Amino acid sequence: MLISDGPQEFQNILPQTGLCRIDERACGNNECVKTDYVCDGEPDCRDRSDEQNCPSLRSCEPNEFMCTNGRCVQKMWLCDGDDDCGDNSDEQACSHRAASDGCATSEFKCRDGRQCVPLSFHCDGTNDCQDGSDEVFISFVYFFCRN
Repeated sequence: MLISDGPQEFQNILPQTGLCRIDERACGNNECVKTDYVCDGEPDCRDRSDEQNCPSLRSCEPNEFMCTNGRCVQKMWLCDGDDDCGDNSDEQACSHRAASDGCATSEFKCRDGRQCVPLSFHCDGTNDCQDGSDEVFISFVYFFCRN
């Protein structure tokens, strides 16, 4: 599973010492973990120090979903039946529902009429509708989303 690299501001949570490589940080128990694993929402140090004192405001990339545990996963992994977050939050907040139930005003109705996805997924560079219509605006002419 691919998760987002830790932003620069999280790379100072654990100290860089002579015990670890340049791309690693020392845990409280002197283990070494990759810098990208610090404050990623999943403890990698046995003493869990890589997830302590992390800033509470973490943002994900536009094509990512922020899990309840703070981890960022690809939006395309939402509601796919796999627990990509590790806390199952990517499978609980599913709004990919049947369009026959009617789409909310905060949702985009996929062209095939069978699916609704959040409006924020429209033109985000990722096909969220099974038919890919959230990335194409249909009028008399095809206009492709600008990314």
